[in-house]
Amino acid sequence: MESASPRRHTSRRRLSKNARIGIGLLLTFLGLVFLVSLLPTSPSGLLTALPLAAAGILAIWLGGILLGRANAP
Repeated sequence: MESASPRRHTSRRRLSKNARIGIGLLLTFLGLVFLVSLLPTSPSGLLTALPLAAAGILAIWLGGILLGRANAP
């Protein structure tokens, strides 16, 4: 009979609270920069910049999630 070898528990490496706050702030500020300074003001230019607006909104959303999870107990 073969003896059962002990299983190694491989855990995922988790980000520290400070790292989550830093990444969350960075994503939030990047999203704000995308939305405020890089978007054109003319209606015709806005049509071509919609992917950039989507990236900015997504970055703000992810930054908010990371900041909220960093403050969770």
